[in-house]
Amino acid sequence: MGGMAWLILGASVALSAPACQSFNAYCTEKVDCENGNDLDIDACEVAAQRAADRASIFGCSTEFNALQDCVEFEASCDKNDLYTVDDNCNEESADFNYCMQDVFDGGGQSNDQKSSGGN
Repeated sequence: MGGMAWLILGASVALSAPACQSFNAYCTEKVDCENGNDLDIDACEVAAQRAADRASIFGCSTEFNALQDCVEFEASCDKNDLYTVDDNCNEESADFNYCMQDVFDGGGQSNDQKSSGGN
């Protein structure tokens, strides 16, 4: 999975970014796998919400949500107590990375906005 997506998701995880979306189920499962505690769950939720907010600000909510959905569906705890999706979300990760990179390259529109000609 792409570095930027794991950077954003690694400390956490995605859906249309309403003011306060819930990442509790994902974070609880992730932290349980990694033998963490309640403070780790809280930190995961904060990081995930920040990532969702950032994606929303930069017009990449669609891509973030697709990646989040994939991660929530595909992630599992491996034998080394790592919560991973292996390579199952590469397409979603690439789309999200492309959108966010486009923002920093001066584009700032999601793939949906570009294909529809929207702003």
